[in-house]
Amino acid sequence: MYTKFINIVSVISKLSFFEMINTECFLDKTQLLPKRAYGYYGAFVATMFTPILISFALLGFTFYKRRKQNSVEARRKLEATSFFLFFLLLYLVFTNSTQMAFSTLYCDTYGDDKTEYLVADRR
Repeated sequence: MYTKFINIVSVISKLSFFEMINTECFLDKTQLLPKRAYGYYGAFVATMFTPILISFALLGFTFYKRRKQNSVEARRKLEATSFFLFFLLLYLVFTNSTQMAFSTLYCDTYGDDKTEYLVADRR
């Protein structure tokens, strides 16, 4: 039970939603995208850009709500909450984003083949 809980928390904190949903079962049948279309690079793009999009959404929401606040105290409380949420997001995604960014730089050759393959995704 503890292992299942840790796996769920790690998937959510890594923002790897493609791991939470098995897309292969319905993508293969509908022929919308080829099987395993997301692969490593799709996960890389999702991992890198999802926190940026969430941050911009939080920033826009903060500016929108700030204009409606009348008192200085309410504005400061809203800004403090927004900063807390931003740093919480940063804390949750930093290690996974850094690991994924650096894993795109690690390539390896196999045997006599001079072609370098990405270790994270050998396709």
